[in-house]
Amino acid sequence: MQVKLLKFNIFKDDSGLLLPISFKKELPFRIKRIFIIFGKKKFVRSKHAHIKSKQIYVPLNGKIKVLVNKKKEFVLDKKKKQSLLIPEKTWTEIYFEKDDDSLLVLTDTEYFKNDYIRNYNKFKKLRK
Repeated sequence: MQVKLLKFNIFKDDSGLLLPISFKKELPFRIKRIFIIFGKKKFVRSKHAHIKSKQIYVPLNGKIKVLVNKKKEFVLDKKKKQSLLIPEKTWTEIYFEKDDDSLLVLTDTEYFKNDYIRNYNKFKKLRK
């Protein structure tokens, strides 16, 4: 599995927006946990990889930059109707453009402390 942009649908009418997520259709894995990251523009979030967890990043508000493996940059914006698939053993750093930006994260595992790789040098050794 590779990092890739996924397309999602947003339905709009006079009363607002609807972002449906069908767990059977659109997603490449079974969801076990969902959480929301509320960003601050002067701080970097994530700065880690997971040994086993796969994730999908869905922008809820604002523009969010995701740096993958310290090489490739993706900019997520809900207006573009895109989300980002993050496979296991992928280093990510998340940058929020504004303090009220938010990111929905869907993952295929429950929280497990030992799944995290928080040191980039250890991550590079694991990838070899």
